[in-house]
Amino acid sequence: MLQQLLSLVRTSVREPRAGARQVLDLQPSNVELAQATALVIIMSTVLSNIASLFASSEEGQTAWMATQPLQSLLIPALIVAITVLGTYLVGRLFGGKGSLTETVAIIVWLQFVMLFCELAQVVTILLLGQLMATIVIAISVVLYFWLFSGFICVLHGFASARKVFFTTVGLVLSCSFIFAYFYLTFAAPPVEAVNLS
Repeated sequence: MLQQLLSLVRTSVREPRAGARQVLDLQPSNVELAQATALVIIMSTVLSNIASLFASSEEGQTAWMATQPLQSLLIPALIVAITVLGTYLVGRLFGGKGSLTETVAIIVWLQFVMLFCELAQVVTILLLGQLMATIVIAISVVLYFWLFSGFICVLHGFASARKVFFTTVGLVLSCSFIFAYFYLTFAAPPVEAVNLS
């Protein structure tokens, strides 16, 4: 089983479309998808917390993660949920054919593959330091968009991975600007004026 998973990971990295087809051909049940989603979220949280433990000198952050394990699961769970819904709805908006169940399978598999990048980040921090880990993070971002573009072409039946890539980057940047605008306008604490007199 482990050997098959690793083989599918290698296929997905080399040929994302072939990897995505194999994932969809498995046709996992809803129960299996729920279990896989929970497992990926837990593993991602554990690896992220370990990376933060070794990369950060802020004891407060580490203590919070240790005492609030359920709350620390919230962020990766939200990321998976938002990614699934966004991928499904936006893909459908552009004429995609993927179902919600297939979208969950593809995104969960994508997150599983990215766990190896998180593991590489932890190992790099331990052996080579934070600077080299930053390079690993940059490579991980490139890999994420490479995989995502190919996966979505198979999921929704799109022909051009390049169009998927630029559309995804554009949407991410747009959402980031909108979020930043509303945060700075409504949620950010006011900046106190400095009295120079």
